[in-house]
Amino acid sequence: MTQKGFPYGYTVLPYVPAPTSGGKQQSGLSTPNYVPEFGTPGTFTQLAVYYAPLVHSDAFVALLRHYTRVPGGVQASTVMDSRNLNPLPYIDLSGFSTTQAGAVALANAGARALDDYIVGQQQANGIPKSKRVLAEVVSSARSATVSTARKKTTPVVVFLTVLLAAIGLAFVLENLRPRIRGLEAEAEQQAPAAAARRPA
Repeated sequence: MTQKGFPYGYTVLPYVPAPTSGGKQQSGLSTPNYVPEFGTPGTFTQLAVYYAPLVHSDAFVALLRHYTRVPGGVQASTVMDSRNLNPLPYIDLSGFSTTQAGAVALANAGARALDDYIVGQQQANGIPKSKRVLAEVVSSARSATVSTARKKTTPVVVFLTVLLAAIGLAFVLENLRPRIRGLEAEAEQQAPAAAARRPA
């Protein structure tokens, strides 16, 4: 988050004469009042904290779908200083999808959608271009990593379900057509006795 004129390039922010209520600079013998030409870094930090949750708004989602139809979503968070854990005037946009290419596309489309959303609000409210906050892309997404590994619970449950179904089916089929084993066992027992009675 920044402002036209690169305010981060100044060691001391410049001051300009404050306009009067009629829009004209003070003149004559009166001493003009001076105001900062740029917003302070703290201002842009607060705006980054404010803008990050806007990625969950309906207006942002509609703009996002204007750029890409990739299934998934976008999340945003304010970048924190690793030393003192204070927020910085940067927003980290992350795209989440089922493929690496989809995640990259969502992250880049999310950056464009957020910029369009901010510009649209500025235009709708008549903010002069010289006083607008700018959302500049510092770096685009080029690659993606696995954020959540695929769970093995579903394949295990499916395997056990199929196994139990096969066992249950075998049990049912076995009980539908039971074998008559009583006669076969009696015939096997009588066979040796009959052989013993035969004369030699």
